[in-house]
Amino acid sequence: MHRVCGWMAAAAAMGLAAGVSPAGAGGFFVREQSTAAMGSAFAGASAAGRDASSMFYNPATIADLTGTVVTVDGRMFFPDVSIHASEATAPSGADLMSLGDSGSLAADAVAPAIYVSHQVSDRTTIAMGFSAPFAVKIESRPHWAGEFQLLQTSMVTWSLTPTIAHRVGDRFAFAFGLNIQGMDVDNQRMEVVPFTTDRGFLTGSDVALGWTAGLTWDPLPGTRVGLGYRSEVAHGIRGAVGIGTSGLAIPVNFDLSTPAVVSAGLEQDLTDRLTLLGEVQWSDWSVFDGFHIRFDEVFPDVVRAQEWKDTWFVSAGGRYQATDRTSLSVGLGFENAVASGAANTVSPDGDRTILGLGLTHRFDSGMTLSASYGHVWFSDATIDVADLQGTLKATMKNDLDIVGVSLTGRW
Repeated sequence: MHRVCGWMAAAAAMGLAAGVSPAGAGGFFVREQSTAAMGSAFAGASAAGRDASSMFYNPATIADLTGTVVTVDGRMFFPDVSIHASEATAPSGADLMSLGDSGSLAADAVAPAIYVSHQVSDRTTIAMGFSAPFAVKIESRPHWAGEFQLLQTSMVTWSLTPTIAHRVGDRFAFAFGLNIQGMDVDNQRMEVVPFTTDRGFLTGSDVALGWTAGLTWDPLPGTRVGLGYRSEVAHGIRGAVGIGTSGLAIPVNFDLSTPAVVSAGLEQDLTDRLTLLGEVQWSDWSVFDGFHIRFDEVFPDVVRAQEWKDTWFVSAGGRYQATDRTSLSVGLGFENAVASGAANTVSPDGDRTILGLGLTHRFDSGMTLSASYGHVWFSDATIDVADLQGTLKATMKNDLDIVGVSLTGRW
């Protein structure tokens, strides 16, 4: 029975490397790591350091900050994600449409982050950031028409980024940092086992190392250009694949890389109070080529190939200095999907448009409050699966509201 279940677990691994992402950015990248940046739909995010959270997009921006700066940031996500099936069958060929749609796939969530910078000399600043740059966590109803394709997907990272920035003259600043990134995976779907069905799972975790870099340049008074880079991080994940309540868990390992991200930003003063903002960002999602699952025992490797394309994000916006202490911002951005339509449940993704609105106010104490709202519109994504797990033809619908609040203290 162990050998039979083992082979079934090996087959299950093919489909358990699957999921749908409700992230606000392409793939499962979470661009929303700064309340202040979200207020302009991330336009100008990598150009200047308004608070310490700007180091996520470009670490060189911390060279703008004096003394010690601490930014505590929290974003609340209100997603509306669901899969609506038009055709679904079990591995046996039985019609599953009577089980209905997925239900709400994503719960409301809070994502905290903290960034700290300290100026050690007139020219040099060090910083540390903690955030969750890549994340997807969804779960369907316990039984639905696509249960043999997807029940739960959870792929969540955390990132710690020690950074140093140095200013050269009055116009240039450079920075370099390490990116210590952890990842946890927990994917589940329904499997056929002898005489019944049960949840299959694929779990694992890893900590890997990448790096960040950036520069800022002030070519003219009132003009700031920034360039930021986050390297690819290659995870060698060790975990297990198995069948739910049976207690079976077979050791496995597989590779999963998060992409390199390049950001370029612009801040251009138009008047003493009005600033034009712009941003372009490229994410190397083609590095994500699926899952190659290797077993520590005698079972053959399982390969679930995946073809994602790189994504481009562009946004434009503005900031208005309403008073000496209060500024307002607005921005609009667009990003293409990593895949248009899919023959499995890991690919469905849609083009997205984001609107950002923001407010920043500095109090007498020197404390600064930022608040922002973002709404992401997704185009519908199609799913068309036909494999040993049965069939699923469906449409994924996605809508996302985000509210952010941050506090920045300066000493």
